Amino acid sequence: MQLSRLSDAVEMFERSLEIKPDYRTYTNLGSLYFIQVASYAEAAGMYRKALDLDSSDYRVWGSLAAAYYEVPGELARADTAYKRAAEMAEELRRANPKDAMLLSHLAGYYATLGKGKKAVPLLEQSVALSPADPEVLARAGETYEVLGQREKALDWIGKALERGFSLKMLYQWPGLKKLREDGRFLHLAEEVTNKTRN
Repeated sequence: MQLSRLSDAVEMFERSLEIKPDYRTYTNLGSLYFIQVASYAEAAGMYRKALDLDSSDYRVWGSLAAAYYEVPGELARADTAYKRAAEMAEELRRANPKDAMLLSHLAGYYATLGKGKKAVPLLEQSVALSPADPEVLARAGETYEVLGQREKALDWIGKALERGFSLKMLYQWPGLKKLREDGRFLHLAEEVTNKTRN
């Protein structure tokens, strides 16, 4: 999977599941379908199977929600899964209110659920706690895009790229489809590509 040998990765994950169904393997296969293949219905199926084995990880609920969100006719299921992910993340936040990654995920869930007033303070707190974490910065950009704040989205995406976040990964996030068509994003992408070549 890490080498982007997708057919080999799918085959290995499927063989692993034949030997022994496993929560992590279903989750990884779901992520492969979601991120690298853009097969969202198959991704949702894998996340669902993972949650049937272990439903305790808010991130897998969030991944299931994101997959459903991209499947036509599944917005109600996406909404239900996002709400479950947010509830679980809130429980964890009470125990560890300074987990920047958790806060960035939670902000994204609230943004997608149309709760911008809850999302923005969480975003601000997450980037204040981890201003150098490229994934936190990229998630901030994605969440601002969901909230319809393109300038802030581009600003945080630019900061994430400066900190080494993968341009390839940004091209795989479905929530950034429209942003990727923006000339300003294309300029950022070109700058990163040129730096990589030099």
